[in-house]
Amino acid sequence: MPIAKLNGFNINYDVFGNLDASNDRTIIFAHGNGNCSKNWRDLGYLEQFEAEGFRVVVMDALGYGASDKPLTPTEYTAERRAADVVALMDFLGIDQCHFFGSSVGGSLGYVLAALYPERFLSFSIGMAHAYGSKQEPSNVHGDETKKLLAELPAEEFVQYYEKLLQRRFPEGVRQTFLSNNPQALIAANTITWPDNSSSLSKLNVPVLIFAGEREEQLVPHIKTTAALIPNCTVKILQNRDHAEVYWGGKEVAPIVIEFINNAI
Repeated sequence: MPIAKLNGFNINYDVFGNLDASNDRTIIFAHGNGNCSKNWRDLGYLEQFEAEGFRVVVMDALGYGASDKPLTPTEYTAERRAADVVALMDFLGIDQCHFFGSSVGGSLGYVLAALYPERFLSFSIGMAHAYGSKQEPSNVHGDETKKLLAELPAEEFVQYYEKLLQRRFPEGVRQTFLSNNPQALIAANTITWPDNSSSLSKLNVPVLIFAGEREEQLVPHIKTTAALIPNCTVKILQNRDHAEVYWGGKEVAPIVIEFINNAI
C-alpha cells in the first residue's frame, strides 16, 4: 500500500474501486480501535462499494496498521486525527467526498463534521455519539485494559478481548490485533474525545447514524445526537451488538450504500 507523509508522519493508505469516480461517488473510511484499513475487505465492506462504482479511500490511522506509531499520547488528539483525514484528501486531490466510520472511526466523524463540514457530502457514522468522553458507554478501554495492553503478550491480549466479547475474532481482525504495537495503542487510547454536539445543528449534509440494538448504553445517546442534526437517519440493527455491527459488512455496507445513493 502507498504511504503519504501527512502532518509529519507516514500514513498508510490505498484507493480501490472506480479510480476515475467523481467526488459524489468517492468515500473515505475510518476504522475502529485495534483494527486497520485492510480489515474493511476482511469484513466484507470493500467489494460491495466497489461493485457500486465507488472510489474508496482507506487509511491506517496514526498508531495502527502500517502507519507510523508514535508513543506520545499528545500525537493522538481528536483534532490531529481529523487533520490527517483531510490532509490525505488534499494529498489525493479530493475536494469533497462522503465519510464512513465505525466505533472510534465514528467518533472521528463528529470531529470532522465540527471542524471540516465543507469537505464532506455526507456522514455515515456507526456506533458512536457526539458527546465525547463525558458520555462513555463503557469502560472497555479504561485503565484496566491499558494495563493489560502494557503487560500481556499479544495472544493473551487478544484472548482477553475474545473472552470479553464471548466469541473469537474474525481471522483477519485477529491477525491485525496480534500485530499491533501495545505501547502505541496505549498512547492512542489516552485521547479524550471532545463534545461536538453543539455544532450539529449547523450541518447541512445528510447524516446516517447506526448501531446495534444490544448496545443498550449507547443507543439512547445516539438517538439524542440524531435529534440535533437537521437531516439525520437512524438505523438500529435488531439483535446486534457492537462487534456484530462492526464485523457485519455484508449487512452494514448495503445500508450505507443505499443512504448515499438517496443523498446524492
